[in-house]
Amino acid sequence: MASGVSDLAKDYSGLSSLASAAGSFAKVASDNAIVASSLAASALGEAGSMSGLVKTDPAGFSSASTAACNASIAASSASVAVAMAMNSLNSVVSAANTQHMIDDASNAASAASTAAGSAALTSQAVSNTGSIANSISSMASQYSGDSALSGVASTAIGLASSASSAAKAASEAASTASSAASVASSAASAGNSNAASAASVSAKDASTAANSASSIASSANSTLNSLSTSVANINMNDNSSAAASNSTAASSAASSAKADSINAESVANSIKSAASDYPSDTTLSSAANTAGSLASDASSAASVANSASSVASSAAAIASSAASAGNSSAASTAASTASSAATIASSAASAASTASNALNSLGNVAASAHIKNDMSVIASDSAVTNSLAKDYPSDATLSGQNTSLATINGSATGQSTAASTAVSVASTASTAYSSAVANGDSAAVSTASTAFSNANKSLASAASAITDLKNQANSLKNSAMIQHAGDDVADAASSATSAKTNVATPVLNRQLFRP
Repeated sequence: MASGVSDLAKDYSGLSSLASAAGSFAKVASDNAIVASSLAASALGEAGSMSGLVKTDPAGFSSASTAACNASIAASSASVAVAMAMNSLNSVVSAANTQHMIDDASNAASAASTAAGSAALTSQAVSNTGSIANSISSMASQYSGDSALSGVASTAIGLASSASSAAKAASEAASTASSAASVASSAASAGNSNAASAASVSAKDASTAANSASSIASSANSTLNSLSTSVANINMNDNSSAAASNSTAASSAASSAKADSINAESVANSIKSAASDYPSDTTLSSAANTAGSLASDASSAASVANSASSVASSAAAIASSAASAGNSSAASTAASTASSAATIASSAASAASTASNALNSLGNVAASAHIKNDMSVIASDSAVTNSLAKDYPSDATLSGQNTSLATINGSATGQSTAASTAVSVASTASTAYSSAVANGDSAAVSTASTAFSNANKSLASAASAITDLKNQANSLKNSAMIQHAGDDVADAASSATSAKTNVATPVLNRQLFRP
């Protein structure tokens, strides 16, 4: 029995005093039991010797009788002591059992409380793991081409899932511990030590399970937070790089828009100049009006692109500073601003390019109209000179001028044919360019752009040559007219001299033959 109390004391140190008392009472009972046994044996021995002394030694018989009586009394006293010690031992054992049950119930309640605390902390710790995982997934998807972010989304989701599962396990363990604590309390109240002990062990095991689940959740949450920090840093750097890239793109777009605006203004001025040469040509006057509007559109687009480029540049600087300072929110906002600015710049550059391309096409129309007018002037000058030459076929100068004009006319016709070919090539290249842009074929875009540019150069060259030939034709015509006027004066003088001679001759004859 004393060893049973000692075993109970091994579970709870608070029972050590009872275990010590039980040992003491057990020793007292054992010692008195030995004494009682020895005295009883002595009494029996004395009683046995008494039968032989009754007749032979009355005094010895009396002495033996007294000894036997005393031994019996002593043995009885020892037995009473044993009984009293055993009663005390039973009381100690009962108290130990009762206290052990109370301790079991208390231990179960403590384990349940610990489990509940672990579950609560775990629940709180994992409450935002889902949002952290979603944030990581969002950052990873923003720059999917970054190899450093490969697989982080699935890792984050896995960690969040592990944390959530561990939190659930901790909650279930806490519930189990609570139920076990309730059973232990009821068993202790009912004096059912076995049930109380089993319930206490169950509560302790559940508490251990809750704590283990809490550790798993805490580890997953810690890893998830570290991953979030790492991804945020990578994302900040990506935002900074993206902002810088968008700034470069916006700057390039602004430069392109500026170049298109300058080209548009140049072409518009050329068209206006061509229209001023032939103010009565409605095709040229209409082209000049449209050219002014398109040049204005290109200029406005270039201004928008330039402003957007400035915004993108500022945003890139902010994103870089924010990334260095670890301000992910500011870096993200700046990157978004740079991206929007780059989009605006690109759109504006596209508008400037559209206006410039439209002006190039319109320039071809104006050039063709101007060539047509120049050819008409050359043809008219040629016809006039040819007519003048016919009046004085013997005038070598007029004949030479007429021949030169015929040559100029032929050259102009050849240049006109070249111009028509260039216009056709430019039109084909323009169509090919639009198709290539729509299909995103950069190689085809480059080829078509080069073909269009070369055709425009050929057209400009032909138009310039025809204008020079027109000026030459006009100069020759004017010279021919002067030459013709001279011939007219000479012919008139000759005719006047001839008429005077014809009138004076008859008068002279009459004077010679007057009687």
